[in-house]
Amino acid sequence: MPKYRCPVCGATHREMPDFCRLCGQQMGEEVSVGDFKGARTVVVQKKGLGGIMFMAIGLVVLIAVGLAVLGIGPGGTQIDKLTSKLPGVSRPTGWTELRDEDGKFVVNFPSNGRKQNKDATNPITGEKGTSWSVLLSEETLITVTYAKTAGAGTTTTTAAPAGSAAPRDPALVRIRGIGETYAEKLKTDSGLVSKRDDQNAFGFAAQYIEAANQTDPAIKNRVNLRSMFWIRDDTMYVIEVRSVYSIDKMTQFDNVLQSFQPL
Repeated sequence: MPKYRCPVCGATHREMPDFCRLCGQQMGEEVSVGDFKGARTVVVQKKGLGGIMFMAIGLVVLIAVGLAVLGIGPGGTQIDKLTSKLPGVSRPTGWTELRDEDGKFVVNFPSNGRKQNKDATNPITGEKGTSWSVLLSEETLITVTYAKTAGAGTTTTTAAPAGSAAPRDPALVRIRGIGETYAEKLKTDSGLVSKRDDQNAFGFAAQYIEAANQTDPAIKNRVNLRSMFWIRDDTMYVIEVRSVYSIDKMTQFDNVLQSFQPL
């Protein structure tokens, strides 16, 4: 049974990890988070801060509503800058901005243990490219990969899935064909594909896939998978999370996708 709980996001762990499997927060015998200090799973509130914390949380809610009215989405740098200055309010220290000028994007990504590989393999097509990755507690692997892709801008003759109208957009035809091929690959070795949907990523046709019973050399056990990929100009971008935890618990994927911004 899980025994250790992250003081930031509440995720549970079977063994005491160096970093939280969900949010990347540093853990250990003693961890400090904002105005809280915890020893393992015990959290002690400092005296005299209850009222301040309550007022600060209310102020954060008002700011978020105001920014939403102005059309400023969650996860934006404006919100980050404002909330980071509020007394008694802290942000999880495990995630920081990752800016890749070569890949032309910026994204929030776990800072502890993240690695760049300029000789990575695109998991979708097998083409060579660059990846950023981090392995959390040997249970969850988060990757962002980008690679030049052959035949960019060309159409394919892949048929639309049964029961759907044939897409008129050549880019959608192409990404669907790539998605179909990847889904078949994921079904090998007893793998299961539970979802494959058409998506739009920053104005580009994209595919979203959920799969189960997958293997990964970085993780000992069978894993679940969430993947989104799209082609921008001549480059394919892939956001993928593989984890021993269930699909609904793999919120790292949402954190990365929602914070991803093309440059």
